[in-house]
Amino acid sequence: MLVVACLLIITDLFVIVNKKLSYVPAVLCLQVIVVTRAGMIMGMEVLMIAFVLMIKALAIPFLLHRIIRHPGMPAVDRSAVKNEWNILFVAGAFIIAVVFTRQVGSGPFIAAALFTAFTGILLISSRTTLLSQLTGFVLVQNGIFAFTLSFLMKSTFTMEIVTALDVLVAVFVMAYAVKIIRENSGSVDIKTFSNLRG
Repeated sequence: MLVVACLLIITDLFVIVNKKLSYVPAVLCLQVIVVTRAGMIMGMEVLMIAFVLMIKALAIPFLLHRIIRHPGMPAVDRSAVKNEWNILFVAGAFIIAVVFTRQVGSGPFIAAALFTAFTGILLISSRTTLLSQLTGFVLVQNGIFAFTLSFLMKSTFTMEIVTALDVLVAVFVMAYAVKIIRENSGSVDIKTFSNLRG
C-alpha cells in the first residue's frame, strides 16, 4: 500500500505543479487507476471497480479533454496566489495528513487520501480557470473515495457512505457551476443559453 500511496501523492503534486491544462485528464485517469488498484488490494468488488473506472477513468477525463480542446479555452492555467503560498499550503496539508494518520494509527494510504482532498481544496481556492477549479473538485472527490476505501474491510456500510459522499461532491460541483454561470450570464434560465449551442 505504500507504493500506491506514493503514486497518489505524486499525481497530486503533478497537478499542483503543472500549469498546462492538456495534461489534466491523463493525470486524473492515472489517479483513478491508482485508487481503484488500492480498492482491489482492499477487497473491493469487481463490479464496483468497473463502475468507478468507467465513470472516473474514462468519462470524466474524456469530458475534460473535450473542454480543453475547445477553441476559447486557455492552454495554461494561472494561480491566483503566489507559488510560495502554494508550496506552504501543500507542505502544511502533507504535515496535517501525516499527523492525523499517526494519531489515529492508520497507514500511509489514508494520509495520501487526505492529501489528495487537501490538494483539491488548494486548486479550488487558488486557480483562476474554471477547469482547474473543477479538477480540484474531482481531486477532493478522489480523496474522499480513497479515504472511505480505507475502511472497506471494517464495515459493510462503507459502500453506502462512498455513494453518499460521491453524490455530495456532485451536488457541490453542480452548485459551483450554476454559480459561475449565473455570475457570467446573469441568469440560470435555460432560454438564455441558446447562444451557446455549437
